[in-house]
Amino acid sequence: MTSPSDAMPESPFASQDAAPAALSWRRLFYWSVRRELWENRSIYIAPLVAFLLPASQDIIELLTRRPRPWLAALVGLVGCSR
Repeated sequence: MTSPSDAMPESPFASQDAAPAALSWRRLFYWSVRRELWENRSIYIAPLVAFLLPASQDIIELLTRRPRPWLAALVGLVGCSR
């Protein structure tokens, strides 16, 4: 003997499989690029380091540069010619 169930009867929509939403090629491409960058960080880190090393050297050189009187005289001579 089986006792009647108190659970709600199954919905007629529950048995239907939901079709996956069709994604545009742009969305798929964007997702692929994000995943590739996440998995292979050297793709953007190596060029960033290659840029930052010389840039930091230039900044340090500009901040620690001594005045060069001969350079100022040369620039003054070039600027005076009319």
